[in-house]
Amino acid sequence: MEPPFYSVEVNVLVNLDAWKSLTDAQRNLLNAQALWLEGLDDEKEADIKAERERQAAAGIATLDFGAAASKAFLDRAYEVAWQSVIRRAPETGPKLRQLAGN
Repeated sequence: MEPPFYSVEVNVLVNLDAWKSLTDAQRNLLNAQALWLEGLDDEKEADIKAERERQAAAGIATLDFGAAASKAFLDRAYEVAWQSVIRRAPETGPKLRQLAGN
């Protein structure tokens, strides 16, 4: 489907008190790993391109719903995801959503 509508969010959270209790070396290691994790998105682009080429070669057609339909689908996907978060954490989920600007 074009444009793509879904990717998994991976979050790593550290309690501030726990963060402050770490040594500089420990914080540096965690920061380095966080940068590595963020960098995986860059690597993903090459994988996506290769997968699209593989699918096209196999005769799999891409569905292009256009920008308006894709936005509606994406908005719905976000809403479903946030409702799942809020069901699991009714007190903190809405606050997290507000902080995320969604």
